[in-house]
Amino acid sequence: MYNSYMRGGVLPNLNPEEKKFWEKNANYSVVVTKTQLAKLQDIHYDKVTTRGTMMWLWEYCGIQPHEFLVKRINSYSYEPTIEIRFGGPDIMSIYKLSI
Repeated sequence: MYNSYMRGGVLPNLNPEEKKFWEKNANYSVVVTKTQLAKLQDIHYDKVTTRGTMMWLWEYCGIQPHEFLVKRINSYSYEPTIEIRFGGPDIMSIYKLSI
């Protein structure tokens, strides 16, 4: 289910700032499926988007947009996998307490 190559922090669609953040915060990540995100956000599976997830993290969890990065790491399967990387252990704990 999880692509171990992506765990190394290399994604082809990252700009230089995102790449630096992605590599720096590899230890502070959560990997979820689209179905799990739909349940967390209490919305239909087809309504889950990257932008919507970012807005949910900001509005529901209270995490500022510059403190996390949301990327699909397995877009080609029936059940896409999404990785959320946080800007440190304190930010990740805010997420875990919110859910």
